[in-house]
Amino acid sequence: MHEHFKLLKDSLSVTKKSIETVANESDSDKGLLLTSCADTLHANLIFIDALEVKAQICLAERNALLTFINNKGLLEEFYDKK
Repeated sequence: MHEHFKLLKDSLSVTKKSIETVANESDSDKGLLLTSCADTLHANLIFIDALEVKAQICLAERNALLTFINNKGLLEEFYDKK
């Protein structure tokens, strides 16, 4: 799962750097607009980091729950009641 988030973040980072490069070489109006787009991509990168942490927490909670159920010997009963 970490690889998928990393791939997404890497892709957005490259796009952000490209937009920043073009923004620095553009005139004032277009440069400001492109800088705003780059800032939005940066905010998206921060949000993806938060989503990754949340996904890891949910996965850890699920694994802890399944471990608890297994330790109590209820795993077969858990899967039989689909």
